[in-house]
Amino acid sequence: MRPPRVQFITKIFNFHTNINRHGDVGLDSIHYNWSLALTISKVLISLQSLLTNPYCNVRMEPAIGRLYRNNKIELHACGLGSMRGITLSC
Repeated sequence: MRPPRVQFITKIFNFHTNINRHGDVGLDSIHYNWSLALTISKVLISLQSLLTNPYCNVRMEPAIGRLYRNNKIELHACGLGSMRGITLSC
């Protein structure tokens, strides 16, 4: 059995260090450590944790990860601008 495919289809999460611009999620338990013992509820808990506390050591979007580490105010401004369709130099 293969791991589930987890992908965001809304643009709201296209500005996260662990989610790439196509909506694919960088979650170790899905890509590298999958086992049948991991239920969908456990995958969703892991996803919730990742959204709350981004993992910046391994990033799908390096520029966003750098902003998260170094300038969270600019990160939030860029993320809000991105959701509103405003292009900022982030």
